[in-house]
Amino acid sequence: MQRNEIPDAVTCPNCGWPAEGAGPAVASSHHTSTGAVRYVRCVCGLRLVLLGNALVGTAGVPDTAMTG
Repeated sequence: MQRNEIPDAVTCPNCGWPAEGAGPAVASSHHTSTGAVRYVRCVCGLRLVLLGNALVGTAGVPDTAMTG
């Protein structure tokens, strides 16, 4: 998996939007001893924290228009 690629199976826990494709974009990525960490901004505004192929956390708050 390339540094800027997002795994197909990852979806946002807030809005359910798939994290790959034309939706979210990789805001930054960093190599660590356990793999690449990527911070992805979802279309709802929540930031997804990916380690390798797994969603390991979120950061920030989603945009109020998308919270339902």
